[in-house]
Amino acid sequence: MLGFGAMRLPTDKNGVIDDALNKKMVQRAIDAGINYFDTAYMYMGGKSEKAMGRAAYEFKNAKETLKKEAQELTENAQKAAESEAKNEQTESQTEVS
Repeated sequence: MLGFGAMRLPTDKNGVIDDALNKKMVQRAIDAGINYFDTAYMYMGGKSEKAMGRAAYEFKNAKETLKKEAQELTENAQKAAESEAKNEQTESQTEVS
């Protein structure tokens, strides 16, 4: 997995995300084999996700990658939480014995 972080995106002199440059960056990332785009609602003052959505709009593969990775991350987070809960339960039982 190769990632593209969207915590900081290019902006103009007024601090507005430069959609044209961001789109070029996303295209270059896809061309280079990037297959994971990391964004969150809190990045860029809440504007990163929408900007990345606009940039990826024309790139079907990028949108499919975003959906797939989000699903995998959710599943992995759930598995990790379940494993941690099981480990805590085992540790708790060991301490009581």
